[in-house]
Amino acid sequence: MTIPPSSGPITILVVEGEPLLLRFLCTILEQAGYKVLSACSAERAVSIVREFAGTIDLLLTCVSLPRTSGPKMAEKLEWARPGLSVILISSDATACARARLSGWHFVQKPFLPATLLETIETALDHDREKLLSGELAFR
Repeated sequence: MTIPPSSGPITILVVEGEPLLLRFLCTILEQAGYKVLSACSAERAVSIVREFAGTIDLLLTCVSLPRTSGPKMAEKLEWARPGLSVILISSDATACARARLSGWHFVQKPFLPATLLETIETALDHDREKLLSGELAFR
């Protein structure tokens, strides 16, 4: 079941320490019609979340980031933005278990753009349904 966004375009914050991969991810998402905010570090991502007045619907982050991990940063950002959907990306398949335990979604590197976009839609639909049912109210 696809639930339309509450208002405006869907905004995705992409956090990736590798500049070429960050640019690649942003290009895929922008071409798919998403509004994209990007950061090359957890520190920058936290600043964006503090400064951005609009809704951030989804966090797409690499597991390994300079000076911290994607999951640690995601936990902090969930406190600042309740209801934030999270997708971890990694070449390490064990990160999938961490994502699932945290109620997040996962994409294994390398991936096709279509796989990434499908995972984003699944995550947004799934988390919207949970939000509407009240399951995400105090995550």
